[in-house]
Amino acid sequence: MVADRKISPRHSSGSEEWGTPLPFFEELDLEFGGFYLDAAASSTNYKVDRYFSKEQDALSQSWGMTPKEKAERSSAPGAKRGAVWLNPPYSRGVLSEFFKKAHEESEKHGITVVMLVPPRTSTKYWHRYAMKAHEIRAIFGRVSFVRSDGYQNAAPADSVLVIFRGGEVSEAGYVLFNPIILGPIMTQGYYPPESRRERRKA
Repeated sequence: MVADRKISPRHSSGSEEWGTPLPFFEELDLEFGGFYLDAAASSTNYKVDRYFSKEQDALSQSWGMTPKEKAERSSAPGAKRGAVWLNPPYSRGVLSEFFKKAHEESEKHGITVVMLVPPRTSTKYWHRYAMKAHEIRAIFGRVSFVRSDGYQNAAPADSVLVIFRGGEVSEAGYVLFNPIILGPIMTQGYYPPESRRERRKA
């Protein structure tokens, strides 16, 4: 996540850069077959070797795979061909631009974009773009974001995963709402339902 513009009050400690906790990211990275792009990051918090910083301006870039990335992943099953990770700036006016871009790039390139965002359901952009997603995963518990100096702070607001899958829609023809139960404070990782069942058996 790159947050060079002013961020919501949850980031009021002085620093404007808050990254995704690594255990959380790693679980999703495994599920989606390896992210090939971190679309909003900085040199101190990027999660993928290929990332867009503030200076590179993700909103003006193509999020599709490079020819090399396509060649490397072409033989993998669809669900394992990778995706774009996006933990965007949450400031007013900027988050809406990232929603628009994520939806457009997913449709244009037929790619999966996974967004970690607050569920601002009272906004126009939420209903204009988020409700066109293939899936929205509601996270129970607060994500602990990480500052560049390593300090972690649980967000005072809820987070969800909004997943665009390149033009696909759920079988029922509407957004799939998938609640994910994580625990009181989300600090140790993200566990899909199947993963949690396996962990309980272990």
